[in-house]
Amino acid sequence: MDLYLTPLSDGVRRTARRLLSFTLLASSFVPTFATGRTGTAPSLPPEFPDAVHVPEGCYLSAFAYLHRFRAEFPDERGQPLTLEPRSFDRMHTVALITWHQRWWIRDEFFGLMELGKRVGSEGVTSEVHALAQATFDRRALTLTRRTRARLAEAESRKTDFVNRVSEVATAAQILPCASERFWVRSGNREIPLLFFRPAPGVIAVYHPVHGTATAETKLTESAEIVACVAIKLGYPIASIRRDTRDVETLIRRSTTVASHR
Repeated sequence: MDLYLTPLSDGVRRTARRLLSFTLLASSFVPTFATGRTGTAPSLPPEFPDAVHVPEGCYLSAFAYLHRFRAEFPDERGQPLTLEPRSFDRMHTVALITWHQRWWIRDEFFGLMELGKRVGSEGVTSEVHALAQATFDRRALTLTRRTRARLAEAESRKTDFVNRVSEVATAAQILPCASERFWVRSGNREIPLLFFRPAPGVIAVYHPVHGTATAETKLTESAEIVACVAIKLGYPIASIRRDTRDVETLIRRSTTVASHR
């Protein structure tokens, strides 16, 4: 699940379908079109499978994929694309890319899918978005037993608090950019959240149950932004603090505690 926030500097407003509206406008996600790669480039785009997964980590996966894809294939185009799959009860993020002048999407679990349409000069049109939606829905109907098992395993992990701490630390390792881990105290509990900036002027906050909230904002203080997102997720805020512990140590300790429960 991914939540999309309106600019935080203008306040956060709830929209239809209990989701939040968001427009991602970042030049780093939208490089210019090229005439296509030549020579010995592969006929299929790279899948770059994820080494690890975290619950509700589709945006993290797409972001990490696009970072590597753009670095290795600068003549192609790539950006995150938000879908509303019929088989899901939430929004979902995939990577939308071009390859040899044709549109493709890449999903965290479902892999690569060609949309059957050539890239035109008009960019990402409503037709491209609709094709991506339909293509994803078709793939979701033909899941393999292995993929279903991986999805179910990721879903089960997010219900355990110890796992949530570990998932936030693991998410920090997935990201190809700097991030900050926070603890938000709400009542008698603390909620772990991960803050990062996917592009200039864009913020993101990951939670293992709710997914990744993203927004454009002029705010600069990360703790203030995290507090805004936590409140929007329904947590009354008593306090907020940074977690400065080593990520690998945190994962190791969380795994050890979980194994002894």
